Amino acid sequence: MASRKNRSKLSKLSIDLSIRQNCRRLFDNPAPPACIQEAQFDGNSLAHLIQKDWRELERADLWGYWDDLAYVPHLQGDLFRYLFPICMALWHECLLQNQVLGSFYRSMHHGHIFETMLNDKEGARVHRYIIDAFMTRIEEERGFQYAQSQTPAYTWLYAFNNLGALMPIRKLWDIWWTLDTPGKAVSAIMYASGLVYCEGENPIFPPWTREQGGGGPYLTELDICFADGWREDNLRFMRETLSPVYLCEKLAEAASRIEDEPEGELAARIATESAQRHDIIAIQSEDMLNGLQNPYAWMGCHP
Repeated sequence: MASRKNRSKLSKLSIDLSIRQNCRRLFDNPAPPACIQEAQFDGNSLAHLIQKDWRELERADLWGYWDDLAYVPHLQGDLFRYLFPICMALWHECLLQNQVLGSFYRSMHHGHIFETMLNDKEGARVHRYIIDAFMTRIEEERGFQYAQSQTPAYTWLYAFNNLGALMPIRKLWDIWWTLDTPGKAVSAIMYASGLVYCEGENPIFPPWTREQGGGGPYLTELDICFADGWREDNLRFMRETLSPVYLCEKLAEAASRIEDEPEGELAARIATESAQRHDIIAIQSEDMLNGLQNPYAWMGCHP
């Protein structure tokens, strides 16, 4: 589905040492292991990963280790604790720079990282860090920007969809939909517009074109590793929460939050129009949740 938006290739990622430092603190600033006992999934050596300082590790250095996270059944614990914080930081850096790091989602999912490599305390820290990282990106969303295949919002929409398959998202949603900052309000309106408007009607996301891509918002697009769809707890939470009344109230609240901002006029229009579209919202919300439950049904894939 990414191809229909003509998503651009990843550009070179700039390194943010503060992000890496924060990720390393989650694991008490681990030192590199004294030796490598783990054999890489494809048979190559992992020695180069501990010969470089953590500040210097780049995305290309870790391509092989992503496969280890996904497919090696018994990972070396001290090597994992040294490298996994850098993997998290790379995902965060990509998110902030509107790039997609699919290896993160695939490795977390196929490797059952939450269940097999993180104790309860570490799992809670990682979960909270992912929420905070997502919210950092949400806070930057302003102006209802649309740039065809380069639309910045595609990245966080894709991240949210994938996180719903990976981990509980109720806390993330509750923080986001407090709508207590302009970034939260703008991004919530962009998300909700996909439930308010039918194809071709959306005032933020014009229709996809063969020449320039674009379209959206894509509320059911998931990495192919999540062919079994969203977690049941997240589907249940969204079905209990995402009623037409709730969505319209939240859109009115978001519009009020940014009424004096440059986005205020369009936000007010969307909030007003949503109040007349309860039936459409109900139908499209159910379609969205069905799509997240079985995202590749159209390909003949079933959980």
